[in-house]
Amino acid sequence: MNIKNLRKSILQYAVEGKLVQQDIQDESASILYDKIIKEKENLINQGQIKKEKPLPPVTDDEIPYNIPENWKWVRLGDIAVINGGYAFKSVLFKKQGIRVIRISDFNEDGFIDKNIVRYEYTNKLDEYILNKNNIILCMTGGTVGKSLLIKDPTSCLCHRSMWPCCNAAS
Repeated sequence: MNIKNLRKSILQYAVEGKLVQQDIQDESASILYDKIIKEKENLINQGQIKKEKPLPPVTDDEIPYNIPENWKWVRLGDIAVINGGYAFKSVLFKKQGIRVIRISDFNEDGFIDKNIVRYEYTNKLDEYILNKNNIILCMTGGTVGKSLLIKDPTSCLCHRSMWPCCNAAS
């Protein structure tokens, strides 16, 4: 088995809950899910996030494999705040301003500081600022699924080719 297949196998075992022994003492995913939903409701009531259209529950036909009994299948939009990045016009990139993160500007180790582009900041860009504990996911081209957890606060904006996702509790 080569390294690439080994990584795939380990990831598959992890998402199926087979990588480590499950502890029945652990809080169930249903309880955690309820806490996340309550936190999202609080953020909506405080005006920090927008109310979204309810998503349909995950159906049996959509479940690709079995998971441990104390886990729960949910839609990403139920447990995270997701918005597409901003559609920047590259002709308006500047030498000064706030950094714009594009697909080519990060890898699994973090940000890549080559060919940095910047954009003049205005308040309309607030919802595209990347914050600590956000996850950016690529949603176009051959890099679909490429992701990065933002570990430190940044002064960066997210390009439209990615979804900045943030846990509702972050």
